Amino acid sequence: MIQYVQNKDIDKHAWDNCIANAENTLIYACYDYLSAMATNWDAIIISDYDAVMPIPYREKLGVRYAYQPAFVQQGGVFFKKPISPTDLEEILILLQSKFRFAEIALNYKQSSFTQDRKFFDFTLRNNFTCDLRRNYSDIHASYSASTKQRITRGEKESLQFVPTENANGILRLYKEMISGRTNTVKNADYTNFEKLCGNLQSKGQMICRAVYDNENQQLAACILLADERRLYNIVSYQSKHGREKLANYTLYDSIIKEFAGKYELLDFEGSDLKGVAEFYGKFANKNEQYPFLSYNNLPSIVKKAKSLLGK
Repeated sequence: MIQYVQNKDIDKHAWDNCIANAENTLIYACYDYLSAMATNWDAIIISDYDAVMPIPYREKLGVRYAYQPAFVQQGGVFFKKPISPTDLEEILILLQSKFRFAEIALNYKQSSFTQDRKFFDFTLRNNFTCDLRRNYSDIHASYSASTKQRITRGEKESLQFVPTENANGILRLYKEMISGRTNTVKNADYTNFEKLCGNLQSKGQMICRAVYDNENQQLAACILLADERRLYNIVSYQSKHGREKLANYTLYDSIIKEFAGKYELLDFEGSDLKGVAEFYGKFANKNEQYPFLSYNNLPSIVKKAKSLLGK
């Protein structure tokens, strides 16, 4: 049985049990994570929480539309046992019956569904991952010669890799860095994410790391979120001086060295930007692409006016 369930009727315990035991579990799908970052969200639930799909949505000008919240890279169907392509198609048809406009991400386990599906408009997005189940020495050996040289340069320049608890400071620098590049992340999103980080930190699920030079200048830093399987590279920052010193090579090689054998994957969270994708590809051993679904069944008078929906 596939049904649409309003948020007030979702069983939080059953939801989180499904996500925790899902074959394709991701931290973004946890009940508290979604509640922190989504304006509103309902769900499509299969059988007795055997599989679930969160549906973040907003409403403007009397139109409800499904959207992808900031700091929530992937959504889609999470399942304890694989669902069939027919079930997934039925789920998306139900979604279309509830929302006439949608721009949402599915997850990496749904990437094969996008082939030959004329009824839906999908694009595949990049997400690079590094298998941390390997020994660090094996991971390091897989780096290209140029990557190893850049890491060695950081050692010669005495760059220091250190833990930090200043998540808010990293987030502030990240916000400054991307301002002007995108207007999709609002001030409220940063505020909500700060609160979420505080909650995750209290549970031991947030890790911050930084790289400093020998004059104690912070060159690069990142906020990593963690569940039992993955480390998520959710926010990262590098200063202009850090780029000159190639500080990100020291940052990510050191993260891999520290956490190899402790998690299954380091999830780089992207990217479709050529330069960023090329950089993450130097450390990753897999591109776990995920589909992004978009459709617009609004009346013709507003069909092309996405700005009316606050996009």
